[in-house]
Amino acid sequence: MKNNAITEDRTVCFGLYRMNPDDVESEFPKGYLNVHNVGVTPGTLDAALSEIRTVTHFGGKVWLCVWNAVFAPGNPVPLQRDWQANLSAIVDRLEKEDVTGSVLGFYFDEPLLCGVPKETYRKLTKFMRETWPSLRVFTVFAVNAVDPTVWSAGNDQVLDPETLRYTTDAGYDMYHDARGDGILPYKKLNASLKERFGRDDFHVWYVPCIMNYWGNKDEAYALAHTEAMYGFLKEEKNPGGMLCYAWDISNHDGEIGNIGLNELLVRDKDPWTALYDRVQKIGREILGCRGKAARRTGTL
Repeated sequence: MKNNAITEDRTVCFGLYRMNPDDVESEFPKGYLNVHNVGVTPGTLDAALSEIRTVTHFGGKVWLCVWNAVFAPGNPVPLQRDWQANLSAIVDRLEKEDVTGSVLGFYFDEPLLCGVPKETYRKLTKFMRETWPSLRVFTVFAVNAVDPTVWSAGNDQVLDPETLRYTTDAGYDMYHDARGDGILPYKKLNASLKERFGRDDFHVWYVPCIMNYWGNKDEAYALAHTEAMYGFLKEEKNPGGMLCYAWDISNHDGEIGNIGLNELLVRDKDPWTALYDRVQKIGREILGCRGKAARRTGTL
């Protein structure tokens, strides 16, 4: 069995983090989105199915966010006792409801930084790919797992080819200023990510900053970061897509103070309409790349 998914689906994707079902209803019809993250556990399958069907109605696909179905609290983070049964219950129900055609695979966010041991991550992703080879595994890693010389948490789990053997899609999230020499750490991370995999048969994703980072940045900062990530994506041999952070940050990410795009659009003074317009334009450009050339080459 191949452990990559390059030949399975070359569709390049564009989506926004933190969209609830109402956001999907309002934004997907505008024609710039084609992917959405859906949280799901065995106990929330009905709600997840409704969300998947809504995305499907607008021609999109979903990643299944299954963290709460497989991991238990702890340090290090352990797998739940029934994690395999939980995953099987989810996939079995999706198959029964005939919606798996809209599911790209499983999604994880910063697992190593959050305390999941590398061997646990590998065990989990191995089970996923060997049990459901048509479903991909997409992880956005914290910077310290990709290159701790760019940013370190002090107790870093650095990625390696064996840990990543069953990962088909990957990216990292960093929102530092990408202007001028600020672009250099990103270039280093892009190269380091491929070195960690030891192969190039995986889909590469980028995470644009479409927010007010720390609550003290301006629109030009976010525009520059978004353009930089889009530029990187266009250079990739196997582009996965872009997931933009974030549409709705209702809790402002706690003490960080991040402000989501939806909130920035409705403020009375200097709404960030230029960023919103650019996000939509980029999304439509990416969705327009699903023709013969994109399917043949996998490039934008």
